[in-house]
Amino acid sequence: MLEPLNDGLIVKIVKDDGKTKSGLLVPGSADMERTARGVVAAVGPGRLLSSGVRVPIAPKIGETVVYNKHAGVEIKDDGQDLVVLVETDLLAVVR
Repeated sequence: MLEPLNDGLIVKIVKDDGKTKSGLLVPGSADMERTARGVVAAVGPGRLLSSGVRVPIAPKIGETVVYNKHAGVEIKDDGQDLVVLVETDLLAVVR
C-alpha cells in the first residue's frame, strides 16, 4: 500500500452507479457533478508548521469524504482506483 507524505491522503474512489435518487439512469455526458466521494485508505502524518509542530489530518482511515472531482491525482494500485489528495482538497467528511 502507498503511504502519503505530510498532509496527503489516499482515497479509494467510490464509483457512482449512474442513477438518480428516484432510480432514473443518467448518461455519462449528463453528469454535471463537481464532487466525488471516496473512502480514506491512508493518511500522512500531517502538515508541518514552520514552528516545527505537526498538525494531524482530521479525516481518519475508513471515513467517507467528499472532494472536488478534479482535485488530486488518480492512480491504480493493486487493481484499486485511488486518488491522492491533500487535506485542503477535501470538502466534507460524511458522518
